[in-house]
Amino acid sequence: MWLRFDGTIDQVNVSFFPGVAGAFIGLSMLELVGRVVAPDDVWPSDFRQAVADLEPLPVQERVSRLERLLLARLQPLLEPGPQVREAVRLIYAKRGRARVRWLADQVNLSVSQLERTFKRHVGVGPKLLARQTRASELAAEAVAARRPDWAWLAYRYGYSDQAHLLREFRELLGLTPSAFGAIGKNADFLQDALASPYLT
Repeated sequence: MWLRFDGTIDQVNVSFFPGVAGAFIGLSMLELVGRVVAPDDVWPSDFRQAVADLEPLPVQERVSRLERLLLARLQPLLEPGPQVREAVRLIYAKRGRARVRWLADQVNLSVSQLERTFKRHVGVGPKLLARQTRASELAAEAVAARRPDWAWLAYRYGYSDQAHLLREFRELLGLTPSAFGAIGKNADFLQDALASPYLT
């Protein structure tokens, strides 16, 4: 998600580890994937009001109370099993360079079992999450570089060539690598790749 802000921003964002949001909102991720959903469609009015009441509080207290509100909504029976959580962890650990067959072997499931369970909890299949993770990790490294060396980055992240990288960027990020590089460090954006090292 790309955001551009003007002025001072005071907000707290919550990012869920892939696969666990459904246990908090009580919806299948397949219902939500690829959509921008209004809070009214996801959260009950009492929860939305409780969150709105946190606005005047200092940030640390806001975060602490929001955490309690979310944990009160957790439905453990809707949480993904350890195999899905481990498959997601492996995708992040491999920076997106993980094949579905290998993942299935690592978590002791067949490919079809892994894909079916993964889609139910994460909303997308393991192959797409791996592709998104790899592109996001590469994008984070490109933003940190003064002048990204796209050929080297393509090699480093396992793309067959720059043309392969170009196709992936266009499809997954909606930009060519050069357009992305032109935005540089001045871009105001949220990128899950920046959080992924902490999701182990």
